[in-house]
Amino acid sequence: MRDAGTLDCTRVAERIAGSEQALAIVSTRRHAADLYDSLKGLTGAEGCFHLSAALTPEDRSVRLGTVRRRLKEGLSCRVVSTQLIEAGVDVDFPVVWRALAGLDAIAQAAGRCNREGTREHAVTWVFKPAPVEHPIPRGSLRRAADAAAQVIATGRYDDLLALPAIEHYFRLHYWQHQNDWDRQKILEQFQLASDRQLPLYFNFATVAKKFRFIDGPQRALIVAHNDVSLELVERLRGTERVGAFAPREVVRRLQRYTVTVGERPWRAALVDGYIELLHERFAVLTTPQLHYHPELGLQLDAAPLYDPNDTIF
Repeated sequence: MRDAGTLDCTRVAERIAGSEQALAIVSTRRHAADLYDSLKGLTGAEGCFHLSAALTPEDRSVRLGTVRRRLKEGLSCRVVSTQLIEAGVDVDFPVVWRALAGLDAIAQAAGRCNREGTREHAVTWVFKPAPVEHPIPRGSLRRAADAAAQVIATGRYDDLLALPAIEHYFRLHYWQHQNDWDRQKILEQFQLASDRQLPLYFNFATVAKKFRFIDGPQRALIVAHNDVSLELVERLRGTERVGAFAPREVVRRLQRYTVTVGERPWRAALVDGYIELLHERFAVLTTPQLHYHPELGLQLDAAPLYDPNDTIF
């Protein structure tokens, strides 16, 4: 793994374009969209792909299938993704570029480089995004990136993923900031009890109420933009007309066409008439032709691609 220093979108795109197969992972949807746009301007659309949670799960699956096929066949394949690709996605690139993040996230990115151990000269590059162009999001992501930057700056570690470097990172990121990790006092809900048969007491209801993996409420939005999803939405609408319950099988299949957005842009889109509520709880995007980009995914006019207090994946 190597340190590439500070790079803006144009310079990262130039580096990626220099490889026939490469993966870039960044921390926000806007950064991914901007980097993809820069890269496509250099290489053209052929073999160039974008992945983020702004795309429906169905579209992501189709795109990943194409990516895997092109990698296997040795075709040009350059991918720009948010960190969702680090969550158990099995891909193998000779070159990976990772925007500065925690060493745990960087390790996940490195796991997409030479995954099968058969490539020569494979390398993972870590770069710091230009702070004016794409600042690292506030909160835990920035704290993790700052801790990783301190470890890298020491110059003491030839291998940033070796145990001494990882221990240094976790000491900086977690152990020295223990009070920041449980502001909701969730750990207090897990206590030792006097009953030896049931020694642990868990207040699950309170924990469920307090715990939020992503701060700020999120809303699901169904994006029906092909024949299959349009038919499913029509079936859902039909049951509403006759006062029947929403079919479980239809609801399950529509999860493949659902994108999660923040509460604020969701409500703004509802007020603007871009959302239709079926059965009073299933939100359907009424204008996918305007607000769902075939390459970049959901782009509501009421919401920026990046809000530091909103979804980052």
